[in-house]
Amino acid sequence: MRSAVLAAVLLLITPAAHAADGLIDFDALPDAPGRSLYGENLAGLCRGSDEYGNCTATIGAVLDVLDAVEAAHPTARVYCPEVRPVPVEDARRVVNAWMDRNRDHLRAPGAWVVMEALREAYPCREDPA
Repeated sequence: MRSAVLAAVLLLITPAAHAADGLIDFDALPDAPGRSLYGENLAGLCRGSDEYGNCTATIGAVLDVLDAVEAAHPTARVYCPEVRPVPVEDARRVVNAWMDRNRDHLRAPGAWVVMEALREAYPCREDPA
């Protein structure tokens, strides 16, 4: 189980590490049938009143995975809020604001979008050496 969770987070972290450097061209990614969600879809879920619960559930699931990985591997921090757990409603506001500012990244996987929004809103400080 730990290996599966770690693998999932590594898949999330790897694109995040390179997207800012321009090394990942999300527009060049082929469509992935069966992929649950892209940023564009997440934006639609989070803006539509009928699908509010799906937006919250998706963001909550990413929060759960990131928190579970950090609990198992404390050095695998992706975001560092002052108080944990981050309420899902707060995270939803953070993600919506990030999507409004970063429309050019909405072709990325939805989980990556959530993770990037959290990383930007709750940056980790380097531990003093």
